[in-house]
Amino acid sequence: LGGMVCERAWSFLGWAAMLTAPTRGQLFVPPTNLTVAELGYASALGAVRQELDTIGAFGVNGDLWDGIAYAPSVGLLFGAPHSAHAVLVVNPRTHAVDSTSLGGLSTVSQKWTGLAYAPSVDMLYAAPHSASAVLMINPQTNVTDTTTLGGLGQQATKWFGVAYAPSVDLLFAAPFDATSVLMINPRTNVSDTTTIDVLPSTSAKWAGIAYVPGVDKLYAAPYNSASVLIIHPSINATDTATLGGLGTGAGKWNGIAYAPSVGLLFAAPLAQTSVLIINPITNVADTTTITGLPVSPSDKWSGIAYLPVYDMLVAAPSTADAVLIINPRTNTTDTSHTAGSLSCQWRGIAAVPSISTVFAAPCHGQAVLAVRFGAEASVVEPFRQINNLSNVLAATQAALSATASALSASEEARSSTQAAMLSTQLSTQQSTQNAFASIATALSATVASQNSTAAALSASVAAQSSTE
Repeated sequence: LGGMVCERAWSFLGWAAMLTAPTRGQLFVPPTNLTVAELGYASALGAVRQELDTIGAFGVNGDLWDGIAYAPSVGLLFGAPHSAHAVLVVNPRTHAVDSTSLGGLSTVSQKWTGLAYAPSVDMLYAAPHSASAVLMINPQTNVTDTTTLGGLGQQATKWFGVAYAPSVDLLFAAPFDATSVLMINPRTNVSDTTTIDVLPSTSAKWAGIAYVPGVDKLYAAPYNSASVLIIHPSINATDTATLGGLGTGAGKWNGIAYAPSVGLLFAAPLAQTSVLIINPITNVADTTTITGLPVSPSDKWSGIAYLPVYDMLVAAPSTADAVLIINPRTNTTDTSHTAGSLSCQWRGIAAVPSISTVFAAPCHGQAVLAVRFGAEASVVEPFRQINNLSNVLAATQAALSATASALSASEEARSSTQAAMLSTQLSTQQSTQNAFASIATALSATVASQNSTAAALSASVAAQSSTE
């Protein structure tokens, strides 16, 4: 035990010697190596940073992909072909990009908009914008299917965005020009456009949809509509009255995401100068808390994703020249990270939490956009070293406590042994005394018996003498 205490003490001195100045020139600590405590410390000091990167090279082509989703079963991202002829496949760790393997798709424009992953069947589904069928993607086999969920009509711009509702194991696509919600059963491969078919015939109603588990509802962002579309998946009902009064302007918001840390939804401003915030518990829509965003261009951000590791939301820049980063706890925004200056650069964005990075699908953009989150090394490294010192001190204290407990137990054992020996000695003495007393009693009884016998003999002799 004494050796253990010495070892801990030497460890403590070793850690103390390592408390050096932070590494200079190192901006990020890799996100996967950050502990919760380190991340919290960096966030509290405002030391969380972002780094932009572009992946691949596609040239300036129109409306390539619109919508992107992550398939955790294979660790890959997939982009929905809008006018591209193939599904976009991105490896988020190696930055390998494949825009040909899942090809052979229709050459018409505006085919699919929005993509969602259904974990129950390990498949991805793209909402038909102008295509007549849902695009199904099997990430395990790299096979696409545009016939199983077909027959959805040749009308243009039908649905915009799709989301999975785990409570009913169905997918729901938001109506853009369509008058019905598109429902997809991934287990039976059946589509349904008649069950929820009571919506207005106006054009460009909603763009983007998200599921909120706490209330078991889906919410679609108002594009031209003056209200949020609420869908109750368990009863196949819609509500366009509760969250209304949002104005008649065109192209207001595009894309919506749920931030579980605050229990709120955030919609990305396309033409609007404010973020739309929705409280699904109180049914309140808020367009005044996060304001002051640029008036132009008219199609600023398209698509939004929540990154749980850093508790941030990121909106993809469509024609805005910078990424929009939203802190849901402080209701603050950051547009300092310039991404580009083209029109309709990226549309649709998805998070890969394990590497703290979000990826945006290129529309007219020349590459996939990656926004990586990290923490400033000059802040995290000293905290990490101090935390290691604390761990060594705690271990040393634990070793000292164990030593003290062992010594105490040893003293108790020694005292117990002494008490047992004394008790045994006293018991032996008592037994000896009792034995001597028994012998004395027996001797007394013998003497008494002998005396009685002598008396009897004396009496007999006396009787004989009297007779003679």
